[in-house]
Amino acid sequence: MYKQLTKEDRLRIYEGLNRNESLSEIGRAIGKNRSTVVREIKRNREAKPCSYTGRTKRCARKKEECLMQGACGSACLRKSCWRCEKGCNPDCPQYIAYECQRLSSSPYVCNSCSKRSHCDSENRYIYNPNSADERSSNRRSESRSGYSMEKEEVLRLNEILSAGVSKGQSIHNIILSNGGEEAFGYSERTIYRYVDSCIFPDVRNIDLVRKVRYRPRKKGSSQVLKVDKRCRIGRSYEDFRSYMDLHPDTAVVQMDTVEGRKGGPCLLTIHFTVSNLMLAFVRERNDSASVIDAFNRIEEMIGSYLFHVMFPVILTDNGSEFSNPRAIEEEPHDGNILRTLVFYCHAGASFEKGACEVNHEFIRRVIPKGSDIPLSQPKISLMMSHINSYAREGLNGKSPYDLFALIYGEETLQKLGIQRIPAREIILKPELLK
Repeated sequence: MYKQLTKEDRLRIYEGLNRNESLSEIGRAIGKNRSTVVREIKRNREAKPCSYTGRTKRCARKKEECLMQGACGSACLRKSCWRCEKGCNPDCPQYIAYECQRLSSSPYVCNSCSKRSHCDSENRYIYNPNSADERSSNRRSESRSGYSMEKEEVLRLNEILSAGVSKGQSIHNIILSNGGEEAFGYSERTIYRYVDSCIFPDVRNIDLVRKVRYRPRKKGSSQVLKVDKRCRIGRSYEDFRSYMDLHPDTAVVQMDTVEGRKGGPCLLTIHFTVSNLMLAFVRERNDSASVIDAFNRIEEMIGSYLFHVMFPVILTDNGSEFSNPRAIEEEPHDGNILRTLVFYCHAGASFEKGACEVNHEFIRRVIPKGSDIPLSQPKISLMMSHINSYAREGLNGKSPYDLFALIYGEETLQKLGIQRIPAREIILKPELLK
């Protein structure tokens, strides 16, 4: 019977790699095929960027093929750059990063490599049994929850359903007119469940004539919705750390949701870690479409250039409202242009975006947990103006408003609806919104 690899199996793989055993030998030791060991290593190896900054860069291009001169920008008298003792310049237009052959063939990792401390390869991979077991467990958990549906499929179904619903047709009739359930690809019950989960932009329960007559059944537990369960591939917390190691000066924006009463309006909170300023946008329902709309509105307020500058990297949690990262990352008018990068924390590890979580304390002073969130953006902007004008001891007595205005300008804050509140007029109690 097929069984998942255990932690003991992964520990044996790790020991075998360190002893430079062949993958076939490792497979026989754990009672698995060699291909199983290969898949395990490729799936769960960790990228380890080089931390030795003193080494020279090595170009994959042969020296005889290099005809560049003065790639470093200085007045160099050498006939070609490859003769320079400083090594190759990564900014050279002919530079090709050197990749070690061990990473594209057996053993696919650097565990037993004697040259690991002074390797010329840009990328390095290490197999660690503990992180491999954790990744496998998270991947298995995610694959068993939520709905798996690509963005293109959502839009295709939305177009078919909205065309029929706008004419007063029922879901049953729409499926029949499109060849029945087999040709349509989804059962009637499944489509109703998708509509109930609000994954279609133009089809809601209120649009279905008969459904609005019935009171919805009470559910023991709400099912988490994910538009695409593979959305976290390449966007995990490990990928975030690797990206930040390569781009240490990049500003990080943390994102989260603040809920009021269950099922009512909620807030999308956006926290700028450098200045400690937080924005909040009210949403009628806690779904991915409202998050995407909020970011599109922000770009309209401040312009595309400033959006790229302010939002280079976004770190958020695993909530279903953030399960469509491509729509957040891509420009709405051109999907080939990226306006930001989205990464996810580990499940249940809110401390990985602790600055955002701590700042929610100020919102809870004005909107206590369980209270209704007003469905009025001017009121929410007023609340955030008071919070951002509040001086912080950790900022040497300055307010987030002051630091943000210093970096991006006071005009940007006004475009975002944030005003400076005099210190003596700041109110952080529920009375502010009454």
